[in-house]
Amino acid sequence: MRRLSFGLAVAAVVVAVLPASASSSGNTSITRVRTDGFAEALFGCPAFFSPAGTACRETHVEIFREAETTDGGPIPNNPWGVFVESYGLIFTSDDPNVPPIGPIDYASGFLLNPTISFDAQHLSSASVDASVPMSDGSTAVVHATWSATSPTEVFGNDGPGLADIGPRHNVDSCVTANNNAHQTLRFATVTGTLNGAPFRSYSDFPFAGWLQTAHFLLIDVTHGDCVSG
Repeated sequence: MRRLSFGLAVAAVVVAVLPASASSSGNTSITRVRTDGFAEALFGCPAFFSPAGTACRETHVEIFREAETTDGGPIPNNPWGVFVESYGLIFTSDDPNVPPIGPIDYASGFLLNPTISFDAQHLSSASVDASVPMSDGSTAVVHATWSATSPTEVFGNDGPGLADIGPRHNVDSCVTANNNAHQTLRFATVTGTLNGAPFRSYSDFPFAGWLQTAHFLLIDVTHGDCVSG
């Protein structure tokens, strides 16, 4: 399975919060996530949709400064972080709808306070320099630069981050959820080196390189007469 994020680096935390808030009858939970900066890169294989028979190693890099608060209170000013994961893939079909086999030999790592630059006003560029300790005992030495290639796209409440957090509006027997993804983004080309080897982000998949700022508002209302099974 290839891991793709659409701009909510703390999505795992938010998703974990929502079911917990739904456990008490008649409860309303409001989670706000502020993304002061986010950039993502995918590279390593011949292409994001590589030909059948290709065996390769892909790397996924995210830099982000995000914070969240639930049920009131100010959103904290968290530091920048960088996340790196690397894994093998085997492509078995030329059909882009057939996912490759993987991840193989998966390794990941996270580092707080890397050296970051980020143009939050125009989303024209970003960069990271970091030595990230990985789960397999290695170190990923990453030098990456994002250079915007598209006009700015602005989403009122229906940004691509909904791919991570669920539909914008959902109602079931127990919960009414309203998820709003206010996102501003630009696509980019990412170049740099990984452990001294040069790389370039894929050109056949737009989210292989992009930058954003955002604000996510997640409202979760548990129905008062809900009986959980």
